[in-house]
Amino acid sequence: MKSLILVISISLLLSCHSVSGPRHLKQGDSVSLNKVIAFPELSSHIILQAGEVITGNDLMPYQTSCVVDNNDLGPKEIQPQHYQLRKVTYNEEMYSDAAAIIRYFTEFYLSSDEGHQWDLIITCQILDDTMRHHSFPVVEVIQATADYFSF
Repeated sequence: MKSLILVISISLLLSCHSVSGPRHLKQGDSVSLNKVIAFPELSSHIILQAGEVITGNDLMPYQTSCVVDNNDLGPKEIQPQHYQLRKVTYNEEMYSDAAAIIRYFTEFYLSSDEGHQWDLIITCQILDDTMRHHSFPVVEVIQATADYFSF
């Protein structure tokens, strides 16, 4: 009887262990900027959606987008380099009470490996009316940023 319980317990543990969900970015992960990012005059951010830099007017709010912020107003270019993810915050806020639409957003705080004075913050966001938590797995971040970043 003990052997049977042991076999069942091991089977349950192995089956739980083998089920893996989507990968999420976490503190300490390495992030690489692969392409030059040009910040327009008097702006400290750009918006990436479907791998393209877009304006706020072109934003599709029900599709994941990522806003890349730096510490200075443009015009400014940031060259490809490596970063370390130093903090991740998961957030949500009511976007529309009438339609119960929530803006889910996750902020990724990046520090340069080369010790530059400035950092980047990548804020991935989406509107959702399903009331289910949205945590931006790496696959979704890649869909928004395409070849600008690797994770």
